[in-house]
Amino acid sequence: ALREALSHLESALALITQLPKSDSRDRFELDVRLTLGSAYFAFHGWVAIEVKEVLEPARELARRLRDYEKLLPVTYFIWFHHGMRAEYAEAVAAAEEIQRVGARTNDTKARVTGSMTRACAHVWKGEFEQARTMGDEVLAVYDFEEHRGLAQFYNHDVKCLTLVWAGTWHWMLGYPDKARATCIEQLEHAKKVGHPFNLLWGLSGGAMGLLLRRETDLLVEWLKELRDIGLDLGMPIAELLWSLWGGYALIEQRRYREGYDLLSPGAEHWRQTGGLHITPYSNMMRAQALSQLDDPRGARTLDDDAIAVIDSTGHRMHEAEVYRTRGEITLLEGLKASVKEAERDFEHSLRIAADQRARGWELRTSTSLARLWQSQGKQKAARDLLAPVYDWFTEGFDT
Repeated sequence: ALREALSHLESALALITQLPKSDSRDRFELDVRLTLGSAYFAFHGWVAIEVKEVLEPARELARRLRDYEKLLPVTYFIWFHHGMRAEYAEAVAAAEEIQRVGARTNDTKARVTGSMTRACAHVWKGEFEQARTMGDEVLAVYDFEEHRGLAQFYNHDVKCLTLVWAGTWHWMLGYPDKARATCIEQLEHAKKVGHPFNLLWGLSGGAMGLLLRRETDLLVEWLKELRDIGLDLGMPIAELLWSLWGGYALIEQRRYREGYDLLSPGAEHWRQTGGLHITPYSNMMRAQALSQLDDPRGARTLDDDAIAVIDSTGHRMHEAEVYRTRGEITLLEGLKASVKEAERDFEHSLRIAADQRARGWELRTSTSLARLWQSQGKQKAARDLLAPVYDWFTEGFDT
């Protein structure tokens, strides 16, 4: 059904462009472009170049016509497109335009969208406290009856998308139980909203907090539901999400070969189409798998590439863990000089975690470094490093 709708919309757009210029003709074109952009978003995924090609002209039309109601979803799609490509300058510019629309119109739909887009950008860049602040603004303003309809334009509900990433920032900031509760809440809300694409993302990306807790059994249940929905509705994006999140889950379950083989096609396809969002995490997870499959060289290549993407884009959400992983890979290489190199990576990871206030990453890396020091007979140094980090936590002791 979606493929057929795309064909009709593309035909309609081709016919409209042949009509004489007028405001009524431009308004019709704007409507078709917005609907087509939403359909591309659902069918091809966030990074598809078709999204930008159809919506950039739509944004110009909406600006010229001063149609702020249409400018809002158009600019949202452009924001998300650039965000998924880790093009943060363009994404932030779009978020700022959304905020200006909200200020100009005093429209709560624009206000809640502006806060949500800023919250997401902050978490993707590793700015977890700022993300939490903006996310709280979304949750304070969101009204189900007033704002649920935005999902029909965005393919995402703004509360759902905020809660998806709230699960991540709660874990990062040291609240793993709150992260789990947020993951559950976002999926319950996604089912209440009832939008298929929004639900697919809730069943996959919405589980990052579970992955960080290494709680994979529930995620696997969600992914089975995702796959069934994708097959029933003919949504190819479901297979990509299955490949990515299913691969992550298998690797966390220490089923390294299965996880690597499932994750790699999806990760490489995402990269080839222009997707850089979450690519550092995908590379890092594959690196962890290869390091346990006696391929430290392949693991190092993937992890180094993750660092290169982080450095070139500013996509720092998993940066501390990427450096911790490189330290662990280096130790597996077994060279005497590698110990010092691994220690430097662990210390750099700790500095990143401290800068980001990322207690979750700090605990993981402190554990790795303490284990290294303990193996060298530095029991007191290991205890002095790890004890205060562990003692800070007030929840999550079952993870």
